[in-house]
Formats: sequence, structure tokens, C-alpha cells
Amino acid sequence: MSCLTQDISAVDGHGINEGTNPWSDLLFSKSSSSPLSSSSGNNSNSNVDHNNRNIVTPYTNPDHKNLLLNTNFDIIIIGAGPVGAALAHGLACSVPNTTSLSSSTSTSGNKRRKILLIEQSWSEPDRIVGELMQPGGYQALCRLGLADVFRGIGAVPAKGYYVEYKGRGVYIPYNINKKTNKRFRGVSFHHGRFLQSLRAACREHPDITCVEAKVVDLVREQNDDCEGGERGDFNGKGRILGVKIKPTGKSPTNTTTIVANADATGMVKPSPPLSSISGPDGKNEKDDDDDEEEEEEEEEDMIDQEKADNPTTAATNSDNSDQDEMILLAPLTCVCDGIFSKFRKIHTKQSPNLRSHFIGFVMKHESTIGTQQGNPLIMPQHGHVLLSGRAPVLMYQMSDTETRVLVDVPGTQLPKGQELRSYLEKIGETIPDESQSEHGVVSLRKAYIDALNSTKRIRAIGNSFFPPTRMRIPGAVFLGDALNQRHPLTGGGMTVGLWDAVQVCELLHPSKVPDLKDSKQILKAMAKLHWKRKPLTMVINILAMALYSLFAADSPVLESLREACFEYFLKGGKCVDEPSGLLSGLLPNPLVLLYHFFVVAFVAIQSELSQTTDVIDFFKRLKVAFDTLWAAVCIFLPLLWCELQP
Repeated sequence: MSCLTQDISAVDGHGINEGTNPWSDLLFSKSSSSPLSSSSGNNSNSNVDHNNRNIVTPYTNPDHKNLLLNTNFDIIIIGAGPVGAALAHGLACSVPNTTSLSSSTSTSGNKRRKILLIEQSWSEPDRIVGELMQPGGYQALCRLGLADVFRGIGAVPAKGYYVEYKGRGVYIPYNINKKTNKRFRGVSFHHGRFLQSLRAACREHPDITCVEAKVVDLVREQNDDCEGGERGDFNGKGRILGVKIKPTGKSPTNTTTIVANADATGMVKPSPPLSSISGPDGKNEKDDDDDEEEEEEEEEDMIDQEKADNPTTAATNSDNSDQDEMILLAPLTCVCDGIFSKFRKIHTKQSPNLRSHFIGFVMKHESTIGTQQGNPLIMPQHGHVLLSGRAPVLMYQMSDTETRVLVDVPGTQLPKGQELRSYLEKIGETIPDESQSEHGVVSLRKAYIDALNSTKRIRAIGNSFFPPTRMRIPGAVFLGDALNQRHPLTGGGMTVGLWDAVQVCELLHPSKVPDLKDSKQILKAMAKLHWKRKPLTMVINILAMALYSLFAADSPVLESLREACFEYFLKGGKCVDEPSGLLSGLLPNPLVLLYHFFVVAFVAIQSELSQTTDVIDFFKRLKVAFDTLWAAVCIFLPLLWCELQP
């Protein structure tokens, strides 16, 4: 199992550290160096730059269409979300094994590759996901040449976590970087501003072409003799050749095929027979959004539930037919279309397992630049996990004047209307009232209730578990939430996705895979990726799902495990340092996770048996102790089994 320990020490000197933070003076405004900086100089409350220069719009600009027709792209990336945009930058730079990837100089071992990045809308999104990045995620950004993306977006440093349970609190700081003797830091921010900064870096790269269009299908070659990986389980339907796109809100009838690198000789030949892919059987299926739009009509006005709102995959059936459809081909297609991916159907028959929903709203407060007096949090610049209620409540700052609140609603059915508001009000009664913070007495409960009462737009999004599956489809790579999902309780999603992007950049480096049309080499690289990503993803995936099982305890046995987990944190020392390393993505060692999880189980057992009063009571408590151990096994081992699948 030692091989499961992933080495990320090569970059730990480039994490965000206290005192050496490369953008510490730019977190709270006053930066004008970023392409997203506001001219007003106050980034905390300003709107980021929505400048869409360098965006190719082939359906409105004939010159842009000619650009696509006359460019041979090496890689097509579907989705300019955090993972897709970061992957595009890393692949274009082609130097993923150094800290800085900004150079695009071509050498014999560093071939420049042309990247086509497709996104339906390049305007700033407004979502309640991807707002907190662990230190491990920032390290991945450094490896991808994106260390400066937090400049000028009003981001806030995250120094660790504060966990509250039944009136008691425990501080879980991030680990100390042994090279600098300073603590690592994460960062929290507005998702839209962060994403626009990532996209700006892609727009400015000379080898990345950013296209505004809607991806409606993948296309493949009709070749019954094609082998789909080592097991040949691609159903003999040929490799993925590219994508079919259409303009936003349009449903074109004519088709134009644009062939990129179609021939090994470099000659453009007529395209091979193509077929649309909407499911594993290759049959066209009803667009996902049709069902989702019907479901959304049933939602109450007060609930803004995020469903298939990833613009890249929001394919709709329209009667408009005044534009041309295009088929864009390239040797490799990377699918990064997020949690609502419609294309994962061809990769696996599994579907995400919905576990709960997050209800999100914002607490607004006075500016905390230079002081934390107006901050309602018990520990400013820390993520807060509140466990006294029916389900966990998360809080973290998005800027110096805004704090995000996420309330978990267990189960697959989301309450509607007044029922949901009543649930949120009951949760508010469990929020700490008056607490002593670093800067005086704060009333977190009052701030919560005031924010809830003043919020007209309550946001909701589902939290799912989707275990990773090995990629065996020639010509396609799946990354990010399209490949793997876990409960966002621990904020590890972007860390997993960004490190996957780093691994792909390394495995597909021109010195290792000079010809992207070599499907066998690509499949071998993806087989390596499947196991190379395991140490980090096993830790983050299992930790997220296991902690959620404890923190949203729905039985006395699980409640005892939750209490034991909190008591374990109170011990301090190794009982906090190593779990913090696991949580932050800095300690990708599954054996350490296994050890701490079952130590918590034995703490619960010891606590139960220590209350024995007589012999009969002992045997009763012994049964409870056995049930506790069995519950821990039933939580951990199925998750481990999912992660170890070949």
C-alpha cells in the first residue's frame, strides 16, 4: 500500500504560506495588475471585468468561422469551468512538471499544442459551488501556471477550520510547511470572479482558442473493428473524433465538418462516417435539459435550484434553424462538463447518487479589511462547520464583506416553500448565539437569522457521490466532476479536479506521447492516470463521504461516532494535524485516513464501555460497541471498495 502515497512535496514550497503568500497583498483589493481588477481599486465589492476579447464566435463572425476552418487543433476541451480552463492552460504550456508554465517556447521535446476550449457562455456565472479551495488545490494551480489567478478578485485567505458541536469549539489549522515554517493557506472567493480570472489566462494564451458555442454531441468513427482499451469494451463503435456544436439557443439543420489533424500525414481528408453519441448504446436520447426544465417549473419561486445549469452542456431542442451546425474534430477530446455532465453516459453506466442538498445564502457585513471587528464569524478567515443541528452547516467568507452559508438538507427530496424556510429557521436555533471570538463577542445566530430573513433568493444544489471509473474510450478523456464526485462538505472537489489536470498534462506531455492520434498510447496513459490519482482521490473522496455520514448522523450509533470524532479533535496534536493534512489535500495517504477513522471508532467504543454500571449493563453496552464498530466498517469499506475498482 505504500505505493498509494502520492508525492506532492515537489511543490509544497509553492503553496500559500503565512508571511510568504505570493498574493497576500492582493487578497483584499487594491490590485490593478490582474485582468479582472476593478478600476475603482476596491475589488471586494466591485464587478470583475467581463471583457470577452479573444472569444471566437463562429456563428456571428465569418472571420471566426474561417479561423476554425484553417486551424488544426490537437485537443478539444468541453467546458471552461475550473478544471477545463486549468487543463487547457496546462496542456497549452506543455511544461506541467515545473512551477511556472507560462512559457510556450517550442523545443524538440516540448511541442506546442493547439487547444480548442468550448464554452457556451463566457460571462461570469453565479453559482454556489467552487468557492473554497484547499491548499492542495492551490498547489495544483501553481503546477498549471496559474498561481496569479487570485489577484484582484477580492479573495480571502483560509487558514483552517473551526468546528462547533454542542456549544464547544475546536480549531483545526492547516499544516505547517516544513520548508518555510509557515502554515499553508487555502483561499475562498466568489466562484464567478475566480472562473473569469482562469478564463482570462486562457484567452491570453496564444495556443488556446476560446469558442462560444453549445456542445450538443460527441462524434465517433464507425469502425466495428476498433478495440476499446484492454478489455475491448467500447462495443466496437470506434474512437471519439470530436464534437458537434451549435450556437446558443439555436437548433441548426445544416452541418459543416471541420477536420483537425485528421490524417497522420497532416493532410486534411474527407471526414469518416460519423454518428452522434448521447448514450452508451449510441442512440440519440432526449436532451437532459428537457426533463430538467420540467422539474424546475415545479420548484417554488423562493428556491433557485441548480440543476443542469452548466452552460456547456445545456443542450435544448429549439425550432430555430437559421444557423449552421458544425462538427469539430481533433485527435483528443477532453470532457470537463461538470456535475451535470450529459456525456458521462458513454463513459460509464453508473449515475451520481444524490445524498443531500445544500441550501445557500449570503451573510453581508461590514468590510473587514485591516480589522475583523465587523465579522460575524467566530474565527474570521476560517471555514466553519457547525454540527449541533440535524445536519451540518458550513460558513466561509467569499470576500471581506460577504460570508457564504450552506445548510445541508439530507435526503433526495428537497422541501418546498414554507416547509424549507421552517427547516432553515429551526437550523438557526442551533447556531451558536453569543460566542467569544478573537475580536470580541459575536452573535453568529443573529447574523444567520438576519441574512435568512433578508434573502429573497434561496439557492439550492444537490450533493452526490459518483465513484471514478477507468477511462477506456479511445480519443476521449473525462475529468473533473464528469469523472468523479463526492460530497462538498470538505471542499475537496477542485483539489481533485485540478490535480487530475496536472496528471493528464504530465502523462500526455509531448515527450511521452508525441502523437495524440495514437489511441493505444492515450489509453495506456489513462490506465496510469487511474492508479496515479488514487492516493489523493481516495483520501478526499472517502473522507468527504465518511465525514458526511457522521456529521449528518441519523441514528444513535452514528451520533456516537460523530461525538467521538469531535472528542478526537479536542485531543489536539497528531489527532488534529494529520486529519488537517488529509482534509487540505496535503497528506494523500489512504493508510493515514484508515488509521484515524478507526481510531475514532474505538474512541466511541471506549466511551460507551466506560459508562458501564453493572454486568447486565456491560453486555448491553457491549452490543452497542459492536454496532458502533460495524457501522464504521459499513461506512468505510464500501467507499474503499469503490475507489479500488480496476
